Amino acid sequence: MKQKFNRWLAKIRLIHRYEYLQEVNKILEEYLTQRILDGGSADFIAKGRQDLINKQNEIKETTKMLDFLRTVKL
Repeated sequence: MKQKFNRWLAKIRLIHRYEYLQEVNKILEEYLTQRILDGGSADFIAKGRQDLINKQNEIKETTKMLDFLRTVKL
């Protein structure tokens, strides 16, 4: 019984943690997009684009993790 409760609690806490992380990443994605749109040197824009791609990939992975956590059986 205790193990089932602990598993349920862990699942709920992980879901909340990854939902929070998802929102943080979306805000950072908007920030990076704005930095690129503001312009600058070619190197600055290239680095900004790479950072944006990395952040978008992180968002995709977080989404996959959330989907997995929501389907985990208790």
